[in-house]
Amino acid sequence: MDENQIREKLQSLLKAKELDYDKIVALSNELTKLDPNNVRFTVDADLVSRLGNELVARQETALSELIKNAYDADATAVRLRFIDTDKIGGTLIVEDNGTGMNREQLLNGFMRISSNLKKEKPFSDIYKRKKAGRKGIGRFAVQRLGVQLEILTKTADATVSFCVKFKWNDYSASKNINEISNTINTVSPHTNEKGTTLIITGLKDKWTMAAIKHVYTYLDDIYSLFLSSISTTTKADLK
Repeated sequence: MDENQIREKLQSLLKAKELDYDKIVALSNELTKLDPNNVRFTVDADLVSRLGNELVARQETALSELIKNAYDADATAVRLRFIDTDKIGGTLIVEDNGTGMNREQLLNGFMRISSNLKKEKPFSDIYKRKKAGRKGIGRFAVQRLGVQLEILTKTADATVSFCVKFKWNDYSASKNINEISNTINTVSPHTNEKGTTLIITGLKDKWTMAAIKHVYTYLDDIYSLFLSSISTTTKADLK
């Protein structure tokens, strides 16, 4: 399509009663490519997969990063549930009682790659813990672990939980990353208080008891600094 055709389609989409945001984003990207005076970086959606494999090589490292993120969110308890994980394709559920996220925090935190929030706020809000998670690794850790993710999160003052689902196979090399949308819904509270639950399905590796125990070796920095202030409970369901 030439510039005039793209403009016409965009104008038509913007006049519609219900906006098709995915098409608007895709056409806007095409329009910027026709800018005669400026060029812009684009990001291949497959970056999520590549970074997940390169930044988080081991499944134990990936899981430890998720626990550290819960710690950074001032969780006092983290529960791990391993379901049918004696083979590839199982389910891992990570539940914490941290501060949870509102919609804005989801958009500007989890959904923003290379966020500088941990640099701007190096200490947690409630317990003033020095943050232990590596900057921006959480989303790549869950991608490294499984093929799908469901996030349920709730802040203390909220009356609902936010739910977002991701299918990592959608992030293919043929798409621009900002053209892939993930539906966000409000649902009944998944907890009576606050916290975040990650439901990771289609696990890429099986989990042995030895591998589960090995996760703790990656958490020594938390234990040594704040052993008295963190309580982590795990439950393995290996069948």
